[in-house]
Amino acid sequence: MHKVIALVLLLCFAVNGPIIRGQGAVETLEIKYNKDTNITSVTTRTQLLSGTPLNGLHLRIVGMYEGEKLNEIKSTGLLIFSVADKPIFEDDRNLTLIIDGKELKLGQMELGFHEYDTVRHMEGLYVRVSLETLARLANAHKIEGKVGAKSFALTQAHQQAIKAFVGYFARAWRNKNKMVWSYASLQEAIKL
Repeated sequence: MHKVIALVLLLCFAVNGPIIRGQGAVETLEIKYNKDTNITSVTTRTQLLSGTPLNGLHLRIVGMYEGEKLNEIKSTGLLIFSVADKPIFEDDRNLTLIIDGKELKLGQMELGFHEYDTVRHMEGLYVRVSLETLARLANAHKIEGKVGAKSFALTQAHQQAIKAFVGYFARAWRNKNKMVWSYASLQEAIKL
């Protein structure tokens, strides 16, 4: 499990990737194939979730599958990392989302890394989340969350990135006709 998290964290800080076009807007996903591990990673670009860039929470949606072509997803999840003057996730790393007024407890996020550069602490947290849950996030009217003592709200920009992420997997399944989750429910969820 720690190898998977380390790989996700390593891959999610890459900066180049193809542009995937969404409905009415251009969304950028980073898609990287690693020949050494035979793993392809798909991530949204890092987005500020709360606070300021040098003192706040940041979000990335991450997914992985074996090989260069999508046949079956290994994992999808949320990566939340903090940049702060002190560690903020030492004790409580539980993630709870409120999606259109309904509470969804996603549980304890795993601490993937903690770095300190003599000025700021950077902590990376990861939790697996199903593609269906991500589709719910993409279409919700209001999403609030809390990890530890830190609260945040997802914006339309966050939702557009999540929609592009889910749409990438839905289109790949439609093209390959190999579905892990029900394409019809995803299609309806993200209104492709």
